[in-house]
Amino acid sequence: MSNWIILLLLLIIVFLALALFKKKDGKGPVDFPYQSKDVLCSPAENSFLGALDKIVGKRYRIFAKVRLADIIDVQKGLSVSARQSAFNRIAGKHIDFIVCNANDLSIIGAIELDDKTHRGRGRHERDQFLDRTLKAAGVPVLRIKAQSSYSIKEISSRLDSAFNISVGVRSEDNQISIDASELSDEKPNDEATDNYDAENIAPVCPKCGGELVKRIATKGQYAGQKFWGCANFPKCKFTKKVGQGTFV
Repeated sequence: MSNWIILLLLLIIVFLALALFKKKDGKGPVDFPYQSKDVLCSPAENSFLGALDKIVGKRYRIFAKVRLADIIDVQKGLSVSARQSAFNRIAGKHIDFIVCNANDLSIIGAIELDDKTHRGRGRHERDQFLDRTLKAAGVPVLRIKAQSSYSIKEISSRLDSAFNISVGVRSEDNQISIDASELSDEKPNDEATDNYDAENIAPVCPKCGGELVKRIATKGQYAGQKFWGCANFPKCKFTKKVGQGTFV
């Protein structure tokens, strides 16, 4: 009888192992809850990209929606925790456009198109962090305010000045228009802006510079409430209630 019990236990173990393997194999629809976005760039960004392509010609190439971590790296010589903290601060951010040399794709500079989303709460801090980070890494950044139309000659001049290059400009096609509906001066919807910031901006700890992580208190008078806690806890014990100040 004992042999049957052992055999039954072995069969149960094998069955559980196969079930676990199948789950990790990722064949079930629940394992990959993703779907494709319709487009890479917004209409305003796409139109501006068209203007940039007209300007830079064949000597340079423009790439859109590039991760910040793809163009800069954390300096060597830091401790493991300091390096991870520094990487976390750039991991979730991206640059609107990157200008590269066409022959070797060496990075020339970054371009940020400041449309209406940059007026949201917390976005200003994100932009400042981005500018300071790129400056520290030695990557020049050019900010251009989104408009209903652009002067190619003017943008060409600004590119030359910011990146120390010479793109030149043709006398024809000196003006390009974009979808003005994307650049409305109406006050942005706070709820939509908050959602954008919450998904795209990782707050930085003002005490140690680490990444702030959203958590839920499990005990005490604040049990069940959300708060920001430093990822370097317990070395850094900075906390902040969600909704206070500029953090979403």
